[in-house]
Amino acid sequence: MFGCSFSHHHVAEESCFHVLHMAHVLWIENLHIHGVMFVLCQVILLLHNRPSRVKGSHFYH
Repeated sequence: MFGCSFSHHHVAEESCFHVLHMAHVLWIENLHIHGVMFVLCQVILLLHNRPSRVKGSHFYH
């Protein structure tokens, strides 16, 4: 069910950077959307960086 956690985390960061890049391109038109996207991105990264109970052998800080 779970693939490689490293590749999954990498995909999350990739999509996060894509969202930030698009928001940065459009920030002149919608500055508050850029702020919302940045906050959402931080939340996504925090969720992916949390130690998962599924892989009980390793804990990442």
